[in-house]
Formats: sequence, structure tokens, C-alpha cells
Amino acid sequence: MTRRSTCFTRTFRTPLRLLINTGALARCPGALTAAKLFQQFVCRREKPLKRLFIPRVQLHRAKAAVLMRAHVGWCQPFPRLSLLACTLLIPLTIRADGLSDLRSVLEKLKATQPIKARVKAEVSANVVDDSTPSNAAGTMEVLVEHNESGIAVKWTQADLQKVREEADKKNGNPNSVPILRQTMDSFEAALMRSLVDQSGPILRELKTATLESDAKETRNGASVRKLVFKLNRALSESEKKSVKTISTALSLWLNDAGIPVCSEEKTDMKGSRFFISFDSTEGNKKSYQVVGDRLVVTQLETTSAWSVPIMGSYSHTNKFTVTVQ
Repeated sequence: MTRRSTCFTRTFRTPLRLLINTGALARCPGALTAAKLFQQFVCRREKPLKRLFIPRVQLHRAKAAVLMRAHVGWCQPFPRLSLLACTLLIPLTIRADGLSDLRSVLEKLKATQPIKARVKAEVSANVVDDSTPSNAAGTMEVLVEHNESGIAVKWTQADLQKVREEADKKNGNPNSVPILRQTMDSFEAALMRSLVDQSGPILRELKTATLESDAKETRNGASVRKLVFKLNRALSESEKKSVKTISTALSLWLNDAGIPVCSEEKTDMKGSRFFISFDSTEGNKKSYQVVGDRLVVTQLETTSAWSVPIMGSYSHTNKFTVTVQ
């Protein structure tokens, strides 16, 4: 009886160790039986002690147990990976729409506070007419005030006198370029308003803009966000008849707060009028600064050029420097 008990104990314990501790048996390809440990008592008609010792059944039990543990362990990293992926995607979701981000920042700059600034203009023109080039340059400075009463542009009496003298010389020399008059005309009220309140003009351009790219880069030693837009400009009926192609691209660089620090815009146009073709290019570069609740242009450079094969070419450059007082 003692011997049988010893054999019974050994026979019963050995499969349990195989079931729990033996990883090699879990990969045994010969364990094909699907019976459970105590199902053998009803499935077989042998003696009780012989029914207990079925290596194939126990090996299959070991396979199920080990695979079950391996399956649970293999799935455990996935919740962590999902959480990590969501954490990494949160900043991308926040920055996904650069156009909406920029609009949200600009709409907060209402430009309600009064401002006073000195605006200096440097104008240069290059005209080629009948293969005869002529160049001219002029400088002028005005005082610009913008408040609840409106916009005011003030010239000095000395500058006004220079413009009159230039007009007198023009009468004696028709080929001369009236650069001082052109400089004076560059201080148009709409442009001066936009220099001290730039959020409005940018928002208007963004109404027809399509975001082309949104990327991080380093500019002047600082990390900035660059947004590139395609501007879809509407043409009048007469312009549609003469303009063949037109494309406008706007690049904006934003700081960490999403505020524009500088921009570049370029427009290329080709067309023909009365069987005469023409090419035209316009561009501008701006630097910005926040003053109170305003986005102010501190530097502006505009360039325009056109050429007509049988008439000549013309290029014009304006540089404005704004100093807030």
C-alpha cells in the first residue's frame, strides 16, 4: 500500500511540474489531445491509477497554460504603447491646423490703443525706355498717428517745399523721374494704417489662403514655425481677359507664442493685352513687433517690376522703417 501511494504521488506530481515549470514541453508538437485532466476518468475504461498518467494530455495542458501566460505577457506592452502614442500625438493634434492657430492669435490683436510712430521711406526707381536707363532715389520721413479719430499723416514743411521744387524742374526736363513726388505718394493712408495695424491685412489675406506647409526651422538663431500659404486672388473681368497665369505665395514665421515675426510674399503674373505680352513680379518682406494690442510692421520692403518687349522695363523699390514713439 505504501509503495502504491508513493507511486501515485510521484505520478501525480510529475505532470504538475511539467504543466507549470517546463517551457520546452509547451512547444511539444505531439500534444494533440484536447482532453482535460479529470475528463479521463469518464473517457477511458482503464484502472484509476493508469488513467492519471497520460503524458499527451498533460503536455497539451502544459501547452495551453504556457501559451496562455505568454499571450497575456505579449499583450501587456500594448496599453503602454497606446498611451505613449497618444501622448506623442497630442502636440501634433494641437498644431495640426496652422491656419486656425494663426487666425486665433491675430484676432486677439484688436488695435484699439492709440499709437504714434515715425515712418521713414527710401524709394528707388529704375526705368529703361528705348534702351535708355534712368535711375532715381529719394528719402522722406513723416509722422503717423492712429487713434479713435482715424489716421493722420504729417509731412514737414521742408519736405513739401522739396516736392514743389522737383515739380518745377520736371517742367524743364521731361525725362527726369519725379522721385520725391513718388516718395510722397508712397505714404498713402491705407498703407500707413496697415503698418501700425497689420493683424487686419493678414486676416484678410488668409480668407482666401490655402496652407501648403507647416514646419519648424531656425531663423536668425531662434527656433520658429514656418507657415507657407497659397493665396487665391480674385481677378476682375477685365483682368481675366489679359492675365494668363498668376500665382501668389505667402510665407510667415511665427515665434513660440504663435505671433508673426516676419513674412515674405511674392506674386508672379504673365499675360497679354492687345497682342502685347507682359511679365510682372511683385513682392514684399516684413518684420513685425507687438506694441500693446497691435501688430506693428517695423520693416517693410516692397519691390515691383514689369517688362514689355517693345516698350521697355520698370522696377521700383520702397523701404519703410517704423519707429514707435
